Amino acid sequence: FTEARPGASTESAGEPFFLLFEPVKIESSAETYELLWKEVASVSGAQPLPSWQTLHLRLASWPTLRISSGVAYARDTLVLEEAPLFKGNLERFQWMCDAWRRDGYHIRLFTANPRLSSLYDEDLSVIEGALSKGFVDPLKRIVHISDLELSGISDRVASAGTVFAPPREWSEQLVEGRLLIHEEYGLCVFRGSEEVAISGEVMDSLVLEFADNKRLFLPVLQLHKITPLSEHADDDVQLDSLRGTRWKKSVAKTKERVLQEVRALLELYAKRELVEGFAFPPRDDLFDQFERSFPHAETKDQLVAISEILEDMERRFPMDRLLVGDVGYGKTEVALRAAFRAVQGGKQAALLVPTTILAQQHYLSFTARLTGFPVRVAFLSRFLSRKEQKDVLERVAAGEVDILIGTVRMLREDVAFKDLGLLIIDEEHRFGVMSKEKLKQARENVDVLMLSATPIPRTLALSLKGLRSISVLNEAPHNRIPVVTTAGPWSASIVKGAISRELERGGQVYYVTNRITRMPKRLAFLRRLFPDVAIGMAHGRMKEAELEETMMGFYNGKIQILLCTTIIESGLDIPGANTIVIEDCQELGLAQMYQLRGRVGRREEAAYAYFLYPEGRPLAAETLERLDAITSLNDEG
Repeated sequence: FTEARPGASTESAGEPFFLLFEPVKIESSAETYELLWKEVASVSGAQPLPSWQTLHLRLASWPTLRISSGVAYARDTLVLEEAPLFKGNLERFQWMCDAWRRDGYHIRLFTANPRLSSLYDEDLSVIEGALSKGFVDPLKRIVHISDLELSGISDRVASAGTVFAPPREWSEQLVEGRLLIHEEYGLCVFRGSEEVAISGEVMDSLVLEFADNKRLFLPVLQLHKITPLSEHADDDVQLDSLRGTRWKKSVAKTKERVLQEVRALLELYAKRELVEGFAFPPRDDLFDQFERSFPHAETKDQLVAISEILEDMERRFPMDRLLVGDVGYGKTEVALRAAFRAVQGGKQAALLVPTTILAQQHYLSFTARLTGFPVRVAFLSRFLSRKEQKDVLERVAAGEVDILIGTVRMLREDVAFKDLGLLIIDEEHRFGVMSKEKLKQARENVDVLMLSATPIPRTLALSLKGLRSISVLNEAPHNRIPVVTTAGPWSASIVKGAISRELERGGQVYYVTNRITRMPKRLAFLRRLFPDVAIGMAHGRMKEAELEETMMGFYNGKIQILLCTTIIESGLDIPGANTIVIEDCQELGLAQMYQLRGRVGRREEAAYAYFLYPEGRPLAAETLERLDAITSLNDEG
């Protein structure tokens, strides 16, 4: 845990002592900055930075304490847990205190609020002062709570007068003019903060403006009642009234709709528990031949997942299983074997995917993989003409299609299977809950397999609580190399260098910009840099035929650079594309970043992902955390 220089005394006067928080992340960030600096230095002629290895050797000669959340890197451990956030919900805080006391915990409250001191002085130890963040010590059975957990208030700012500082986690959200939702009164605008005297006591309050310029002063202890929205107020926004009933009627109607959907889901799950499904017969020689035709070596996790899925399919009760695996870890092959098994048993299989492009790629992959085997595959999406869609639907209803691959087009009422036995949902986190259950409702006894690299909390919770089985692919395919991921400010030199290196080794490049309006300007920029290179453009507003032609051109290698939106984030597998450049990454969520990075590095070649943000623009704390996560989480699986 502690590394000291041999013979050195840590008490020497003036001797430095280094604390390294998350040393693995520091190393990853240092390598990222080193790579970015090389790009800048090659253009500006700046001096190169010392390598991390050099710096690490110099640090090793001094006393060093390394603090890490990674247990594998620690010699000693501190068993500490994060304290829950209450955000002014004092009833929940009191309930948690009672629960802690029943479990034998002693509670310490660090607060600068004298009102809270008087409220809780008898029930717990109140310590006047500030604690940056609370924590729970399960070994000593002590809970430390700060003002941050209790009310969501950060430290006051010292100045000539008292300045209200909003919760740290909202520092980027609570800005004047931001739209908020108050749980009792509805849509309003945040107009700053003031100190308000209530019953002789001065309290910090948020100023919320509703319709007709009516204002509500909300004490900071009631922060849990509001939810910030991403938009700012403008002339087109209709605020709710403090005395009106529109918001309450809307809430009541929404609650009723949610209750109806919950009842429908409960009925569906109850029926699926009671109904007798189809027990597929055991594997035979044809299935063994199909397995042997796989051109790659399966990982151990793949073999385990396949075995678990086949066992579920051979039972009398409907399967409901979630398959979780990193991008490019072989989920599609596992799904292919399940679909092949369903067809062997005389049933049809359906593969539901979120985008038309992904549906077409799956259709090509399934068709190629099933070549030589008696399985008929069809494809249904908006890419097809009405006549072609009608022909596919007739063949599906007649049982002349064994595996149907399609988008949400498959959820329409005119889609009727002759005998559906297996439903596979790829990228399940991209679908709404009722969309995913719609096909189940039509066939309560159908087996269901969901695939995801980033499952949504609801799906994951159902699996972890035992309501849905789960299989996990943690092992990377053989010879898989982690994607080199960097984040930094956008510059023409970095973009040119990244794309040039990939083109020089005969590869292809994704260039992602998430605004269609920016694409013509970016296209002109790329053509200036690479006048002799074929560049294509893809986004969701293109005509179907044009989009299909562009994607097929990129898939076949006729296009070297694809300028696109995040339309490519779902499941695309282009063998030659091993560099992706993403601009304005501050607009993306972590799941989107993760999926976009997964478009490259799916072969045995080194792959690169560049997450670039506007130069000179300050980034929100949440954005910095996302970038830190995507650049440091390079471990396989």
